Amino acid sequence: MNVDRRVIQGTTVLLVLIVMVAGAYIAKFSVKQIMSLIVFSLMIIGVLFLWEYKVIIAFSGLALMFIFGLINVHYLIHSANLEIIIFLICMMIVVGFLEERGFFEYMMRIIVYRIGDNAELLVVILMLLSGVLSSIIGNITTMLIITTNVLYLTARYNLSPIPLILMTAFASNVGSSAMLMGNPVGVIVAFRGGLTLSDFIRVATPVALTALTLLIIVNLRMFKNYLQQMKRALRREDKKSEEEGIVKDLDVCIVVFVGLLVGLLLYHKLEELFNLEKNTLLLGVALFFASICLILDRKSIRDIVEHRVDWYTLLFFMIFFGAVGSLEYTGVSEKIAELLAGISHEKITLIVILTLFTGVLSAFLDNVLAVATITPVIENLKALGLEVEPLWWAVLFGATFFGNLTTIASAGNIVALGIMERRGYHMELSEWVKHGIPTTLVTALVALSMLYLIYH
Repeated sequence: MNVDRRVIQGTTVLLVLIVMVAGAYIAKFSVKQIMSLIVFSLMIIGVLFLWEYKVIIAFSGLALMFIFGLINVHYLIHSANLEIIIFLICMMIVVGFLEERGFFEYMMRIIVYRIGDNAELLVVILMLLSGVLSSIIGNITTMLIITTNVLYLTARYNLSPIPLILMTAFASNVGSSAMLMGNPVGVIVAFRGGLTLSDFIRVATPVALTALTLLIIVNLRMFKNYLQQMKRALRREDKKSEEEGIVKDLDVCIVVFVGLLVGLLLYHKLEELFNLEKNTLLLGVALFFASICLILDRKSIRDIVEHRVDWYTLLFFMIFFGAVGSLEYTGVSEKIAELLAGISHEKITLIVILTLFTGVLSAFLDNVLAVATITPVIENLKALGLEVEPLWWAVLFGATFFGNLTTIASAGNIVALGIMERRGYHMELSEWVKHGIPTTLVTALVALSMLYLIYH
């Protein structure tokens, strides 16, 4: 069986590469451009099939690019997105500080355990909480918190956690698009597209909230049998005072949490006031509050930096981002941009194409990597004189909303499934996709419709 599967996978990869090379040759790509495409595609395929070895694959692919002259040091540094890496490091430190003190779990329990035995309301609150928290602290951290509490809740009432995990994961992915700090995808779009938190509130937040509302309605109908089971299982009298969890330094946590949100909301206005470059204070605010957290935990700074920050994932992102520079260095991104511009200069057509292209790529590859791959293409479309702001939103929604299509399309999905498996639960890919397809189609249609209304 394993041999057959490997043969099928190998044959598929070979066919994809042959079609891609043939297409590039027909489109009159140069030899270096074709080589760049081949090496980069092999990196993507390797990561897709051998996720646990992603860092090795990223290092090996980048090494081949240097050996064959497909990238230089300047493009590596330019494409590595160090500002994004630093921002994520700071946010991980702040979130870790709050998480260790039980702040997020405390907030969730205050809300959830006052609901009573209304199953529909409980699910709606959990999904809203998952979506809203994801927009603020990121979908990875949110799924850590939500999944742990969902498993606790379902075990207590002898329910399967799988439907509830699916619903909260779907809400988390959609909600993460509402704010720039909700997802690494949003951070990339903000930095590379020159978009501010105010821009996100103006465009992304209404789209995300509308999609989240429709998502909740669809999921309540999709899982109506499960909700009936929940109704029978829930008992008001056994809830006690679960919300009274112990939070260390609650006042400090509130100040840090609220201060970070206010700083992220106002940084662009302050940049304009002090005539600073765009996104200077986005990093400044993140660094400031990370510094506060480190000062408060100054006796264990080394432990904090080593364990709160996911260095393994960040290193992979940095190397992979750098490898994307090969597409820019060899002119592949420019060529793809010219092909897209040749298809149409219409904003709406390009929005649809980029939403679907980003979404499909995200479904079979982590959405962060998909966006990193597409970013240079949009920058080249801008160089051709096209208005690209709506295209950045198309990429954002394509990456986050299609994150619900498969188990590997979003880091939050992977986190949730990992926690479940450690508790003895297993979810088949087919079960996820069965519910993920209608969820993705509905929310993607909302995004495309609202972008049409905004930019038509």
